[in-house]
Amino acid sequence: MISGAFDTLSHAMETYLGNSDQDNVSDDLALAVMRNTVVNMRRLLKNMDDMQARSNLMWDSAMAENGILKVGRVTDFQAHQIEHQLGAFTDCNHGQGLAVIHPAYYRHILKDAQEKFERFAKEVFGKDTAEEGIQALVDFIRECGLPVKMGELKSKVEITPEVLRKVADTCNIIKCNPRELTRDDFHGKLLLGRGRGQTKTTQWKEVEKRRHAPFISEKWLLDMVHTGNLDYHEVPAQAGAVSPGIRTCSSSPLRPGGKAV
Repeated sequence: MISGAFDTLSHAMETYLGNSDQDNVSDDLALAVMRNTVVNMRRLLKNMDDMQARSNLMWDSAMAENGILKVGRVTDFQAHQIEHQLGAFTDCNHGQGLAVIHPAYYRHILKDAQEKFERFAKEVFGKDTAEEGIQALVDFIRECGLPVKMGELKSKVEITPEVLRKVADTCNIIKCNPRELTRDDFHGKLLLGRGRGQTKTTQWKEVEKRRHAPFISEKWLLDMVHTGNLDYHEVPAQAGAVSPGIRTCSSSPLRPGGKAV
Protein backbone atom coordinates (compact mmCIF):
# COMPACT_ATOMS: atom_id res chain seq x y z
CA MET A 1 0.00 0.00 0.00
CA ILE A 2 2.76 2.46 0.98
CA SER A 3 4.81 1.63 -2.12
CA GLY A 4 1.78 2.22 -4.34
CA ALA A 5 1.05 5.52 -2.61
CA PHE A 6 4.62 6.62 -3.23
CA ASP A 7 4.05 5.95 -6.93
CA THR A 8 1.14 8.40 -6.71
CA LEU A 9 3.44 10.97 -5.14
CA SER A 10 6.00 10.26 -7.85
CA HIS A 11 3.50 10.87 -10.66
CA ALA A 12 2.54 14.23 -9.18
CA MET A 13 6.19 15.22 -8.68
CA GLU A 14 7.21 14.23 -12.20
CA THR A 15 4.28 16.11 -13.71
CA TYR A 16 5.05 19.20 -11.64
CA LEU A 17 8.71 19.27 -12.72
CA GLY A 18 7.85 19.28 -16.42
CA ASN A 19 7.75 22.47 -18.48
CA SER A 20 4.85 24.82 -17.83
CA ASP A 21 4.20 28.54 -17.90
CA GLN A 22 4.15 30.65 -14.74
CA ASP A 23 1.08 30.56 -12.47
CA ASN A 24 -0.16 27.40 -14.18
CA VAL A 25 -3.14 25.89 -12.35
CA SER A 26 -1.76 22.42 -13.09
CA ASP A 27 1.21 23.24 -10.82
CA ASP A 28 -1.16 24.22 -8.02
CA LEU A 29 -3.14 21.00 -8.43
CA ALA A 30 0.01 18.85 -8.51
CA LEU A 31 1.33 20.42 -5.31
CA ALA A 32 -2.04 19.89 -3.60
CA VAL A 33 -2.04 16.22 -4.62
CA MET A 34 1.53 15.82 -3.34
CA ARG A 35 0.71 17.45 -0.02
CA ASN A 36 -2.45 15.41 0.47
CA THR A 37 -0.68 12.18 -0.47
CA VAL A 38 2.01 12.80 2.16
CA VAL A 39 -0.62 13.61 4.82
CA ASN A 40 -2.62 10.45 4.16
CA MET A 41 0.44 8.22 3.86
CA ARG A 42 1.38 9.39 7.37
CA ARG A 43 -2.11 8.55 8.56
CA LEU A 44 -1.72 5.05 7.16
CA LEU A 45 1.61 4.61 8.90
CA LYS A 46 -0.27 5.10 12.17
CA ASN A 47 -3.23 2.92 11.22
CA MET A 48 -3.23 0.78 8.09
CA ASP A 49 -6.99 0.22 8.58
CA ASP A 50 -7.78 3.94 8.27
CA MET A 51 -10.38 3.70 5.51
CA GLN A 52 -10.69 7.46 5.12
CA ALA A 53 -6.96 7.77 4.50
CA ARG A 54 -7.12 4.89 2.02
CA SER A 55 -10.05 6.55 0.24
CA ASN A 56 -8.19 9.86 0.08
CA LEU A 57 -5.16 8.13 -1.40
CA MET A 58 -7.34 6.52 -4.05
CA TRP A 59 -8.60 9.99 -4.97
CA ASP A 60 -5.01 11.31 -4.99
CA SER A 61 -4.04 8.43 -7.27
CA ALA A 62 -6.90 9.15 -9.65
CA MET A 63 -5.90 12.81 -9.85
CA ALA A 64 -2.24 11.95 -10.40
CA GLU A 65 -3.03 9.45 -13.15
CA ASN A 66 -6.06 10.73 -15.05
CA GLY A 67 -4.26 13.40 -17.10
CA ILE A 68 -5.72 16.49 -15.42
CA LEU A 69 -2.37 17.48 -13.91
CA LYS A 70 -0.78 17.28 -17.37
CA VAL A 71 -3.08 19.84 -18.99
CA GLY A 72 -1.19 22.86 -20.30
CA ARG A 73 2.26 21.35 -19.90
CA VAL A 74 4.78 18.73 -20.92
CA THR A 75 5.94 16.37 -18.21
CA ASP A 76 9.20 15.08 -16.74
CA PHE A 77 8.95 11.32 -16.23
CA GLN A 78 12.67 10.57 -16.29
CA ALA A 79 12.64 8.86 -12.89
CA HIS A 80 9.87 6.55 -14.12
CA GLN A 81 11.82 5.78 -17.27
CA ILE A 82 14.82 4.73 -15.18
CA GLU A 83 12.72 2.66 -12.78
CA HIS A 84 10.86 0.85 -15.57
CA GLN A 85 14.23 -0.41 -16.78
CA LEU A 86 15.41 -1.23 -13.28
CA GLY A 87 12.25 -3.24 -12.74
CA ALA A 88 12.70 -4.96 -16.09
CA PHE A 89 16.19 -6.21 -15.28
CA THR A 90 15.43 -7.02 -11.64
CA ASP A 91 12.32 -7.91 -9.66
CA CYS A 92 12.30 -4.83 -7.43
CA ASN A 93 9.03 -3.22 -6.40
CA HIS A 94 8.08 -0.25 -8.61
CA GLY A 95 7.34 2.21 -5.80
CA GLN A 96 10.47 1.20 -3.91
CA GLY A 97 12.60 1.65 -7.01
CA LEU A 98 11.19 5.15 -7.44
CA ALA A 99 11.94 5.92 -3.79
CA VAL A 100 15.62 5.19 -4.44
CA ILE A 101 15.83 7.03 -7.77
CA HIS A 102 13.93 10.26 -7.03
CA PRO A 103 16.27 11.85 -4.44
CA ALA A 104 19.39 11.08 -6.49
CA TYR A 105 17.78 12.46 -9.64
CA TYR A 106 16.50 15.58 -7.87
CA ARG A 107 19.89 16.40 -6.36
CA HIS A 108 21.32 16.13 -9.87
CA ILE A 109 18.84 18.57 -11.46
CA LEU A 110 18.24 20.87 -8.48
CA LYS A 111 20.02 23.88 -9.99
CA ASP A 112 18.04 23.47 -13.21
CA ALA A 113 14.68 23.88 -11.45
CA GLN A 114 15.59 25.85 -8.32
CA GLU A 115 12.37 27.85 -8.07
CA LYS A 116 10.14 24.81 -8.54
CA PHE A 117 12.06 22.83 -5.93
CA GLU A 118 11.79 25.74 -3.49
CA ARG A 119 8.02 25.88 -3.96
CA PHE A 120 7.84 22.09 -3.60
CA ALA A 121 9.82 22.34 -0.34
CA LYS A 122 7.55 25.01 1.12
CA GLU A 123 4.15 23.72 0.05
CA VAL A 124 4.64 19.96 0.46
CA PHE A 125 7.04 19.69 3.41
CA GLY A 126 7.03 23.15 5.01
CA LYS A 127 10.73 23.75 4.37
CA ASP A 128 12.44 26.96 3.27
CA THR A 129 14.96 25.91 0.62
CA ALA A 130 15.13 23.54 -2.32
CA GLU A 131 17.89 21.55 -0.65
CA GLU A 132 15.84 21.18 2.53
CA GLY A 133 12.88 20.04 0.48
CA ILE A 134 14.84 17.21 -1.16
CA GLN A 135 16.21 16.16 2.23
CA ALA A 136 12.66 16.24 3.61
CA LEU A 137 11.65 13.89 0.79
CA VAL A 138 14.48 11.51 1.78
CA ASP A 139 13.43 11.69 5.43
CA PHE A 140 9.82 10.98 4.46
CA ILE A 141 10.88 7.96 2.40
CA ARG A 142 12.75 6.62 5.43
CA GLU A 143 9.75 7.41 7.64
CA CYS A 144 7.64 5.22 5.35
CA GLY A 145 10.10 2.35 5.65
CA LEU A 146 10.99 2.55 1.96
CA PRO A 147 14.56 2.15 0.65
CA VAL A 148 16.79 5.09 -0.18
CA LYS A 149 19.76 3.13 -1.55
CA MET A 150 20.11 0.52 -4.27
CA GLY A 151 21.47 -1.96 -1.75
CA GLU A 152 18.25 -1.68 0.26
CA LEU A 153 16.00 -2.81 -2.58
CA LYS A 154 14.53 -6.24 -1.94
CA SER A 155 15.41 -7.80 -5.28
CA LYS A 156 16.03 -11.51 -5.76
CA VAL A 157 18.13 -10.51 -8.75
CA GLU A 158 21.45 -9.10 -7.60
CA ILE A 159 21.79 -5.47 -8.66
CA THR A 160 25.33 -5.56 -10.05
CA PRO A 161 27.29 -2.91 -11.98
CA GLU A 162 26.49 -4.89 -15.13
CA VAL A 163 22.75 -4.71 -14.43
CA LEU A 164 22.92 -0.98 -13.77
CA ARG A 165 24.81 -0.44 -17.01
CA LYS A 166 22.01 -2.24 -18.87
CA VAL A 167 19.47 -0.01 -17.14
CA ALA A 168 21.38 3.11 -18.17
CA ASP A 169 21.96 1.98 -21.75
CA THR A 170 18.33 1.06 -22.44
CA CYS A 171 16.53 3.83 -20.57
CA ASN A 172 14.48 6.30 -22.61
CA ILE A 173 15.85 9.85 -22.34
CA ILE A 174 13.18 12.48 -21.73
CA LYS A 175 13.71 15.69 -23.71
CA CYS A 176 11.41 17.97 -21.69
CA ASN A 177 12.75 17.62 -18.15
CA PRO A 178 14.62 20.48 -16.42
CA ARG A 179 17.86 19.18 -17.98
CA GLU A 180 18.31 16.45 -20.55
CA LEU A 181 20.54 13.76 -19.10
CA THR A 182 22.95 11.34 -20.72
CA ARG A 183 23.29 7.61 -20.21
CA ASP A 184 26.47 8.25 -18.24
CA ASP A 185 24.45 10.56 -15.96
CA PHE A 186 22.05 7.69 -15.31
CA HIS A 187 24.80 5.20 -14.64
CA GLY A 188 27.37 7.30 -12.82
CA LYS A 189 25.38 9.74 -10.75
CA LEU A 190 21.91 8.28 -10.36
CA LEU A 191 22.36 4.51 -10.33
CA LEU A 192 25.82 4.18 -8.82
CA GLY A 193 25.50 7.20 -6.58
CA ARG A 194 28.97 8.52 -7.38
CA GLY A 195 29.97 12.09 -6.69
CA ARG A 196 29.14 11.74 -3.00
CA GLY A 197 32.48 10.62 -1.62
CA GLN A 198 32.39 7.06 -2.93
CA THR A 199 35.47 5.47 -4.44
CA LYS A 200 35.22 3.61 -7.72
CA THR A 201 36.45 0.06 -7.64
CA THR A 202 38.25 -1.68 -10.49
CA GLN A 203 34.98 -3.49 -11.24
CA TRP A 204 33.05 -0.24 -11.62
CA LYS A 205 35.77 1.23 -13.83
CA GLU A 206 35.73 -1.82 -16.07
CA VAL A 207 31.96 -1.63 -16.49
CA GLU A 208 32.18 2.07 -17.33
CA LYS A 209 34.32 1.28 -20.38
CA ARG A 210 31.23 0.01 -22.15
CA ARG A 211 29.87 3.03 -23.95
CA HIS A 212 27.31 3.50 -26.71
CA ALA A 213 25.62 0.14 -26.17
CA PRO A 214 22.64 -0.60 -28.46
CA PHE A 215 19.45 1.11 -27.33
CA ILE A 216 17.56 -2.13 -27.86
CA SER A 217 18.52 -5.61 -26.76
CA GLU A 218 16.51 -8.81 -27.04
CA LYS A 219 16.58 -9.39 -23.30
CA TRP A 220 15.44 -5.83 -22.63
CA LEU A 221 12.60 -6.17 -25.11
CA LEU A 222 11.36 -9.43 -23.60
CA ASP A 223 11.62 -8.12 -20.07
CA MET A 224 9.70 -4.96 -20.92
CA VAL A 225 6.95 -6.80 -22.79
CA HIS A 226 6.37 -9.02 -19.76
CA THR A 227 5.77 -6.02 -17.47
CA GLY A 228 2.40 -5.67 -19.16
CA ASN A 229 1.58 -2.09 -18.14
CA LEU A 230 3.49 0.05 -20.62
CA ASP A 231 2.60 1.72 -23.90
CA TYR A 232 4.57 1.25 -27.11
CA HIS A 233 6.02 3.52 -29.76
CA GLU A 234 7.93 2.98 -32.95
CA VAL A 235 11.64 3.78 -32.98
CA PRO A 236 13.96 3.87 -35.98
CA ALA A 237 16.55 1.17 -36.53
CA GLN A 238 19.90 1.82 -34.83
CA ALA A 239 23.27 0.17 -34.99
CA GLY A 240 23.02 -3.10 -33.13
CA ALA A 241 19.25 -2.92 -32.77
CA VAL A 242 17.14 -6.05 -32.97
CA SER A 243 15.44 -5.07 -36.21
CA PRO A 244 14.35 -1.94 -38.11
CA GLY A 245 11.34 -0.13 -36.73
CA ILE A 246 10.90 -2.51 -33.83
CA ARG A 247 8.25 -1.58 -31.29
CA THR A 248 9.72 -0.71 -27.92
CA CYS A 249 8.26 0.23 -24.58
CA SER A 250 7.97 3.61 -22.95
CA SER A 251 6.00 4.96 -20.04
CA SER A 252 2.53 6.46 -20.45
CA PRO A 253 3.75 10.10 -20.67
CA LEU A 254 5.03 9.32 -24.18
CA ARG A 255 2.71 9.18 -27.15
CA PRO A 256 3.49 7.20 -30.31
CA GLY A 257 6.71 8.53 -31.73
CA GLY A 258 8.14 9.35 -28.31
CA LYS A 259 6.48 12.80 -28.04
CA ALA A 260 5.65 13.90 -24.53
CA VAL A 261 2.10 14.82 -23.57
